[in-house]
Amino acid sequence: MGNISIQRVCMDTLVNFIVTNIPALAGKVSSVTAGPQEFANCLAVKILMDQLTFDPSSSDEVYEADPDDGKVVVDVGCFYGLITLQLFTNSPAEREEYEQKIIDLFLRTVWSPGTAFLATPNLIINGYNSLYSSELRARLDSTQWEDELAFENKRYSFIEITIDYPALTTYDAANLKSLQVCLSDTGKPVATLADIDSGNRVEVQEDGSTLPGTL
Repeated sequence: MGNISIQRVCMDTLVNFIVTNIPALAGKVSSVTAGPQEFANCLAVKILMDQLTFDPSSSDEVYEADPDDGKVVVDVGCFYGLITLQLFTNSPAEREEYEQKIIDLFLRTVWSPGTAFLATPNLIINGYNSLYSSELRARLDSTQWEDELAFENKRYSFIEITIDYPALTTYDAANLKSLQVCLSDTGKPVATLADIDSGNRVEVQEDGSTLPGTL
């Protein structure tokens, strides 16, 4: 997935999270690719993402289709960065109401107040249409909104959220067609299957059944 696509997945997931849990904001929350936004029709929430940074880690297989389709999805680290929420309202009372609603939305997670754990849609990774749904973590950096002022008037308030999202790639799965298990009691190193008596060899088939070992 390209960086722009990752940004879009993260912002769209956050938009859906807010409008699903605060129905009064349905149709009023949108993501923007440049900003900050100076003005908006109130009531409105604008979501703006900064540049993402890649933090690599040891690879970890996270998804393999069943039945096997020859691909494995691998987690190779994470992308992290900041998202800014801008809240435009019609009055101080409305501003206070929705600031608190958004704060409460993030604080409701019992085991980690302030952090939302959000499932993303199934992803297309390196052109592979997977059924894997990854997790976006969005954490409030503060419970205090900041005010943007112009000519002594509040234009909007804003708050920052730190996000991290898994860095995913794919590789072709290795297919094991057969496995031969050998038992040697000679006490000597075994160089080839020919060194083992055929009576001590078992071949394990792809479906789990066994046959006498063969060369």
